[in-house]
Amino acid sequence: MNSQTIVMATSNHVATEMSGETVILNFTTGEYFGLDEVGALVWKHIQQPVTIAALCDVIMAEYEVDADQCLADVQAMVSDLVTHQLATTQSPETTT
Repeated sequence: MNSQTIVMATSNHVATEMSGETVILNFTTGEYFGLDEVGALVWKHIQQPVTIAALCDVIMAEYEVDADQCLADVQAMVSDLVTHQLATTQSPETTT
């Protein structure tokens, strides 16, 4: 996974915002997930295909964070979402 990896949320969930956080229910596994304010921002933007670099641009425009730290944190979050079947990734070289 790198900054040009494309990320998109899967369709097997329902999500809602509550008090500045996002709560997600995965229909496949029955698990609930809670995202803080930054995680909710990422979640909002991955409802359509987006690169990790673009996600970092959005986060860095809203919050004071170093580019390298942002990239590492977004990659870790995306990896976690993929592990829990809430997002998919695609390498840019496989797009048409």
